[in-house]
Amino acid sequence: MNLSPDPRDEAILVEAPIRPKIHALTSARFFAALYVVLFHYKWSIVPGSALDRFLDLGYVAPHFFFLLSGYILSIVYLQRGKDVPAKKFYIARFARIYPLYLVSVLADVPFVVMARMAKYGLKVAVERVMVLLMASTFMMQMWLPTLKIINIPSWSLAIEAVFYLSFPFLGQWLWKAGEQTVLTAGLVLYAGSVLLNWGVNRRDANHPSGFDLVSFIAVFALGILLARWQKLRADKRGMTHATAWAGWCVLVVVAVFFIAMIWLNPRLKNMGLNSAFVLIPGYMGFIWILVATRILPVRLLEAKWLVVLGEASYGLYLIQLPVAKLFSKLHLAG
Repeated sequence: MNLSPDPRDEAILVEAPIRPKIHALTSARFFAALYVVLFHYKWSIVPGSALDRFLDLGYVAPHFFFLLSGYILSIVYLQRGKDVPAKKFYIARFARIYPLYLVSVLADVPFVVMARMAKYGLKVAVERVMVLLMASTFMMQMWLPTLKIINIPSWSLAIEAVFYLSFPFLGQWLWKAGEQTVLTAGLVLYAGSVLLNWGVNRRDANHPSGFDLVSFIAVFALGILLARWQKLRADKRGMTHATAWAGWCVLVVVAVFFIAMIWLNPRLKNMGLNSAFVLIPGYMGFIWILVATRILPVRLLEAKWLVVLGEASYGLYLIQLPVAKLFSKLHLAG
């Protein structure tokens, strides 16, 4: 579920405000992607158990990638103070995400056709799937009900496409903000994303994800603001790491926040609140830990084998559903 920019972008982070290469962030992507996979396929998990409740929250991981997209893109393209070359940026983004995205969508087409054949017959099934395929080809499936999407996880790539289209303009505009403006805008965007999503959910809990687009853009913008805030602090105080004490304190707060969301998630759903948006400050704190500290969990995440898995997380996220369906057809699922 690596919805963020391609991991190879991190090779460009030679002027990052904290340190050149953020390997821990790459590794964290793998665990976020794996969280989504386990959320989709809870094999032999006892319903109602603590593990079951933990996995029930797996749907929040895409929002981590939305936030991370804004953060990484800002580190790569904005911190040098130069304009983002829109044309080259779009070509680079297209080349990095679209080929594998399209392959994963096409891989799911036969299974989607077969699922509809029993209900509609072959001709109608093919006609309906071709309409869905057209929407997916142009990354417009976010306006369709989720269960009608080919390769359901691909909805988040449609959201990412909107982020990429807006970044050369939105990113450069937000990057001009001062420290106080960053903090104020961050609070407004966070509160606004939660409340707007809540309002849409109250109106229709099964709405297409496209109706949350403004809230998603707010999360993306928060990633940009986090990178801007770190750059401003680095300019003011120098490129130093935070103390281990500060890192552990923030990690404990983030962990407690996440555990609270696990237990509160059913209640929040009943209220129309989306835990994924509520969790955004926790994600921001987690990214700060990985970038600004050298505590033990960060050093462990920098292991080469974890970084390799992190670089593969985009593919893991996209191919999970077609592979699971293939295993099901071969009676190997679970």
